[in-house]
Amino acid sequence: MTKTHYQTLGVAENATVEEIKTAYRARVMACHPDRNGGAKASEDELKEVNAAYDTLHSPVKRAAYDEDLGRERLRAALDAAYKAAAAARGVATNRTPLVSASAMTAGPSRTTGLTVGQVAGGMALGFGAAFLLDALFGGSSGGSRGGPPRGPDGRFVRR
Repeated sequence: MTKTHYQTLGVAENATVEEIKTAYRARVMACHPDRNGGAKASEDELKEVNAAYDTLHSPVKRAAYDEDLGRERLRAALDAAYKAAAAARGVATNRTPLVSASAMTAGPSRTTGLTVGQVAGGMALGFGAAFLLDALFGGSSGGSRGGPPRGPDGRFVRR
């Protein structure tokens, strides 16, 4: 995992806005190119520090960043658990994810009207469970209850 904004500024994830501001000012003073002879590394580090502060000093941006950070950590933990389970079974782990992280949070598709998460959830449900649900609740995939449509009173409905 890459370096977080909290690590860039050297603060805890539950730091207050004042602690973030104090750490930002200290980091800027330490890595400012004018204090380091105009080194290119200092300029790059200053850009990182400014980006981290820009995100963390705004409550709205910080909340969105924390949410993304949580998703990234969860994804990394799930991937590590998958690899550990595969290693315990003696299976190679050259797996690629079915969907990307950005696609999991994307809105509905223009063509199907379903989100990627809904499609992946449907695939995870499995075909056997889908047939069972169709049989129980009268789905449209040609279950055992064929024939013309019926109304609420059980009589046939004319089309």
